[in-house]
Amino acid sequence: MQICFENTDSVFEVSLKPASFTVMKNSDTLFSYDLMGRLLGCFINKKNYRRGLDNSFQIRYRGYLAMPTEEVLPENEANNIVEAGRHVLTELLSVVHNGKNKLFRDMIVKSKNFSWEKLNSDGTRFRIMSGEVPILPPDQYRSVVLRITEGCSHNACSFCNLYKNLQFRTIPKSQFRLHLDRVAEFFGTGLSYRRSIFLGDANAITISTSSLIDRIEIISAHSAFQQQILGGFGSFVDVFTGTRKSSEEYKELKKFGLNRVAPGVETGYENLLKFVNKPGTNAEVIDLTISLKSANISVTPIFLIGLGGIKFKDEHREQSLKLIKELPLDNTDIIYLSRFTPSSGSRYESNLKSKNMGVLSEENLYKELKLWKSRLKTIPAKVVSYNFTRFVY
Repeated sequence: MQICFENTDSVFEVSLKPASFTVMKNSDTLFSYDLMGRLLGCFINKKNYRRGLDNSFQIRYRGYLAMPTEEVLPENEANNIVEAGRHVLTELLSVVHNGKNKLFRDMIVKSKNFSWEKLNSDGTRFRIMSGEVPILPPDQYRSVVLRITEGCSHNACSFCNLYKNLQFRTIPKSQFRLHLDRVAEFFGTGLSYRRSIFLGDANAITISTSSLIDRIEIISAHSAFQQQILGGFGSFVDVFTGTRKSSEEYKELKKFGLNRVAPGVETGYENLLKFVNKPGTNAEVIDLTISLKSANISVTPIFLIGLGGIKFKDEHREQSLKLIKELPLDNTDIIYLSRFTPSSGSRYESNLKSKNMGVLSEENLYKELKLWKSRLKTIPAKVVSYNFTRFVY
């Protein structure tokens, strides 16, 4: 449903859809909310703002040389964004009355009631319930993350601090059922915004196939997630653990809804993998891809532009492009190219400095990214760039 309202100064276009509620003011300012009234994001002064469920905010815009730029928004600026939205909703309430517009008015009131303090409290509740969600493939940004495991089974890559303080474990069934109930209660009608289910954390597919199927069946039996199940299940996988499952096991998982897997390949240059302490070989990447594709599961391999610094830049690019072109990909697959900069204080950063390997500047990262994409124009899979270190869920 969509309708226009006017007052003496402004024109408002209001849309209420099965997944979201949006308010546009004067064609240049837009606020989006889920059906619980939580702010999802907005467009103000030609800049995009995105809010995470933990109440972190990110601004996205075109920066130097029109490079895509993402920045975490300071709390005071995020607060200003929330209040700007509430001000627009207050203006709108003055011209939207009950009667035939009751659905719109109720949604406006519900969204306006989410003050900064209430959103902050809601974000704390999310973190307690679900833990941190530090990374997702971009095609899963609108998924429901359900943690069947916690942490990363390897957790020793020198460049990654995402799960540094978590010991890897499989969530027991009783605890997992409680987790599902809490997630469903938290999202409420806002679940309609979520398109699919992502099995967390970093390497959920490493657990036994029978345990995976058990958890998927528990999710499938839960009434709250029926819409998301239709979108299928996705997960990360490390190459060196993913190859431990046979193609027959992946075919069985496909029957239960697993339809998209994101291998963390990082690079096709095996010497660089050794440098960052990540096991795996190109032969294993190819074998894993063949097994997944034989089960009709789409793959979304992730490569890190800038990994290895200036010293390994050329070998990283050339060996990675060679590997990508050897993979049996089709138009259901996506190659993700993420710009990468070292985490401050990481072992990787220390190793780069001690070996004087150099770090690519933002400008050179962007140039390198464009070069990779230009060399991949002929492959059947989509090629998508993003920045995994700057993410809100």
